[in-house]
Amino acid sequence: MARANVANALGVVREREPAPGWVHPSTGPARRFGGHRRSVRTPGKGVGDTVEQFEYVAWIDDSRLPASDVAAEWPVMFIVSAPFADAAQDWGDALAKTRFPPGGIQSFSWSLVVPVVESTTPGLEELAVVACGDLAADSEIGW
Repeated sequence: MARANVANALGVVREREPAPGWVHPSTGPARRFGGHRRSVRTPGKGVGDTVEQFEYVAWIDDSRLPASDVAAEWPVMFIVSAPFADAAQDWGDALAKTRFPPGGIQSFSWSLVVPVVESTTPGLEELAVVACGDLAADSEIGW
């Protein structure tokens, strides 16, 4: 797998080897974790609308650690209920960037969403569920 240039919180670009077994979202869905969970579809607010659940994963960089440390980049995960994937990712990004702002010691790096029906992450049923547009407290999400 190719190395990626990543800017840390101070704007210093460093080269980082991706975690073993990780597939970047631009080349396909991430399948780093095993397991399965079924999709939950509930009626939305509008006539004929449905809301689906999406697994949201944001990768956070910790600038205090060297790039070679496997803990220098770590994921945060929760479920977003939204009408479509882009809305789920946008809302998850908004929440993650509020908690992990750019330039901080721990900062948002990138994210992805996977429909719950397609997710292979074990323990998905234990993740917090946030409705798109709802402001969730850190304690609700588990941060």
